Amino acid sequence: GEKGDFTMVYGFPGRTQEYLTSFAVDQIVNVINPANIAIRDIALDIMWEDMMADDEVRIKYAAKHAGTANYWKKWQGENRGIHRINGVQIKKEREADFLAKINSNKDWEEEYGILLPEFEKVYKESEQYELAYNYFIEVCWRSVEIIRFASRFRDAVSKLESGNELSESEKEGLKRHVKAHFKDYHLPTDKKLFIALFTKYDNDFNSLEPSFFNTVQTKYKGSYAAYANKLYDKSVFTTPEKINDLIDNLNPKTVKKITSDMAWQTMNSCFDNYNNNIKPSIENKEVKLEILNRKYLEAIMNIYPNKRLYPDANSTLRVTYGKVDDYEPRDGVKYLNYTTLDGVIEKYVPGDEEFDLPAKILELHKNKDYGQYAVDGELRVCFTGSNHTTGGNSGSPVIDAYGNLLGCNFDRNWEGTMSDIMYDPDMCRNITCDIRYVLFIIDKYAGATHLIDEMKLVKPNYQRAGIGTIPLITETPVQK
Repeated sequence: GEKGDFTMVYGFPGRTQEYLTSFAVDQIVNVINPANIAIRDIALDIMWEDMMADDEVRIKYAAKHAGTANYWKKWQGENRGIHRINGVQIKKEREADFLAKINSNKDWEEEYGILLPEFEKVYKESEQYELAYNYFIEVCWRSVEIIRFASRFRDAVSKLESGNELSESEKEGLKRHVKAHFKDYHLPTDKKLFIALFTKYDNDFNSLEPSFFNTVQTKYKGSYAAYANKLYDKSVFTTPEKINDLIDNLNPKTVKKITSDMAWQTMNSCFDNYNNNIKPSIENKEVKLEILNRKYLEAIMNIYPNKRLYPDANSTLRVTYGKVDDYEPRDGVKYLNYTTLDGVIEKYVPGDEEFDLPAKILELHKNKDYGQYAVDGELRVCFTGSNHTTGGNSGSPVIDAYGNLLGCNFDRNWEGTMSDIMYDPDMCRNITCDIRYVLFIIDKYAGATHLIDEMKLVKPNYQRAGIGTIPLITETPVQK
């Protein structure tokens, strides 16, 4: 696609939240995202340091590091984008207009006047619980692996404590968890994560925290390092041999070997804190917001009857449209609407996990052997457009106005990740792998020309009929 060309994306995106109030957006960008980013900053640094020091750790933790970095980057991009357009202020201005219209109509004032104050109250009351929920997920569930690993045994322990034996298939299921856990596990790295992240958790909270924090203060002089030294030294959850041996001999009498284990008790403390102190308030908040959101959208539809309302993604089939376009992420910087194979070669680093390239790609580039897929001697790789996409749109087909496949959607620009909350056509860009590059890889790189022979390739010849109209098109079949 060339700049200005119409594009359409269809697929099954997850969820977007375009109708969040200013109170919600303010909480996300100024409280929740910064907290999550700070936790992952620590986790990423610890993993990276150990990965750089040991090749075996680098291999084991490469995917974990990349997975952790994914939403870490997303939250930063979301914050940058919303701050750049002054998103909270925009929401407040819209809400001021909403209030003015409500106050001009007695019926509306009666029915909808309480909405925004109620939203403000719900977000204010739930903020600490929301923060505590994120710490539970980010620290206890996601980052400190021994905690999540021990939690896999909760159902088995519950069954054994009630006097029932485990079946052989249940024991095999536990052993599968053991195998999966230890495949890419490095105890010293996990221990560092435990110490650093639980220290941060304790420093950031005075309430809504796991009970074992008290144990650390009273019995270990507040040192999570001292606590972790004992836990990782003594626990049965630290080696596959120890835990598999225990699984083989698990019964209602031996279950105490698990329930008296420090890793188990630490995990239980985290989960009890979540289930008893955090979860009820989060669920209560969700119930209240469900009712308020329905009423709020009803109010918007009644008060702005002629407004074109934004359709949120809700995990069902969704079509979005836009156009091929470049963008300027900040002052003095402008990104073209496409990239080429020349750029891929520029990033080439032999042996690097992300930027290594097969010899054949280097050869094809050197000889400019792009077949029928080049544009003016260049091989286009990706292009950007103003289509609204979100998680779940990776792999979605990107088509033109006549159904011709232009490429496969796979990402958004960094600042454009804010589009889950606030879509801005000047800043939000979806990123598409150009179908010509896909065909080049199939044909010239992989040599699967027989697949190309089964396709009808066209080179659309757009003839614009005038500003604001859909372009006319004549299809020129590509010669094989």
